[in-house]
Amino acid sequence: MRKMNTEQLIPEIRELAMKACYELDDNVVNAFRDALQQEKSEYSRQTLELLIENAEYAKKEQIPCCHDTGVCVVLLEIGQEIAWEGMPLFDAVNEGVRQGYRDGYLRKSVVKDPLERVNTGDNTPAVLHTEIVPGDKVTITVMPKGGGSENMGAFTTLVPGEAVCDGNHQACGGKDLPAHHRRRRRGRNHGLLYMDRQKGSSSPYRPASSQASLRETGGGTFSGNQ
Repeated sequence: MRKMNTEQLIPEIRELAMKACYELDDNVVNAFRDALQQEKSEYSRQTLELLIENAEYAKKEQIPCCHDTGVCVVLLEIGQEIAWEGMPLFDAVNEGVRQGYRDGYLRKSVVKDPLERVNTGDNTPAVLHTEIVPGDKVTITVMPKGGGSENMGAFTTLVPGEAVCDGNHQACGGKDLPAHHRRRRRGRNHGLLYMDRQKGSSSPYRPASSQASLRETGGGTFSGNQ
């Protein structure tokens, strides 16, 4: 068995929480570029250009590519040959999230109670998923989950014989930021494209998840590889 202290996860999760909000994966940005080459609509081309510009600027300046930095979802793939020691695993994960959202100046969106709506102030607790896998290593995946999809979504329960598509999907599609509001926001926020929930706007694009595999080094610390 390989012993690991749960506190070794904290700096890794801290860095990943910030990186996931700052950088879109290259495959997402390249998909925007490919779409731009094929798009005929001038309005759609402008939107894609803004998304590309936004992603490039956010990565360069290491700032969030969207102000909705979401609820932090953490997935741990834990090798079955690992024996944990130290503080509780969930507490260590939350401490990493707390530090990442604090040091990265990321928006805190989590509330203590869904009815009282009191913000926790540090975006914890995180949503933690664990999976036991072969081996003696831990893989961490951090994904900021924004609320835009829920704001523009719909839920229903189907009864036997009811069609899946009954027209409700027409009432819950995505909405773009109004052009005049987008231009004003771009000028005020150094070229970044933002959403405005109060205006009813939302975006399907979220910062891609960041992932790191932890491996032991000679100094007893851990380094992340994306």
